[in-house]
Amino acid sequence: MASFPDDMELAPDRTVAKWKSLSLESEIPDTEDWLKAIEIFEWRISKRFLEPCDALIEFQRDLGRKTFGFAILAIDFLVIETIQGFRDGLVSHDRESRRLFAQFLCSWPAFRSCVPPDSDASAMAEIIYHGYRCALHHSGATEGDFRVGVSTERMIEFGKHNSIRINRTIWHEELKAEFRRYLDALKRPDNFDLRAKFLRKMNALCGLG
Repeated sequence: MASFPDDMELAPDRTVAKWKSLSLESEIPDTEDWLKAIEIFEWRISKRFLEPCDALIEFQRDLGRKTFGFAILAIDFLVIETIQGFRDGLVSHDRESRRLFAQFLCSWPAFRSCVPPDSDASAMAEIIYHGYRCALHHSGATEGDFRVGVSTERMIEFGKHNSIRINRTIWHEELKAEFRRYLDALKRPDNFDLRAKFLRKMNALCGLG
């Protein structure tokens, strides 16, 4: 595993040295250091990804035409895979993106509530993965009749003939809410397995075995 310098930032003003200074023994789970560890992760995701999307949304709030949907979703898709990787304690995401993305969507209440009653959530997650996530990340486009905007009342609208509409603002707000739920779960001292997986992933980011 690669070793990283102590002054490398995990998040703004939060360094590898800061992470190494924390005492996160599983047998003493309810400590101030655990809250500091979770804060480092919160800052990493919020400052590097979620807040830039907030800024894009705010910039266009009073403009008639909204054109930042692709950029916002592309960043949010990255966050989705990242959060699921932490939930699973997965150090490497090589050949795991599809599973991580679909797993997150299928466990996300905001997504499941949009899936039509006669449809399978896993199948719909696969469609979003290929038609939106992969298409945006690899070619800067969506596939087929897949559109991004702000006009739909729900986060996702599944239409006829495989047409899909995503409201990028609702999507982003729901993702932030899901991120907060994960942080709240990490703050519970009795969530030993979730914390162990989180610790494994963060240690890997710091070059620690």
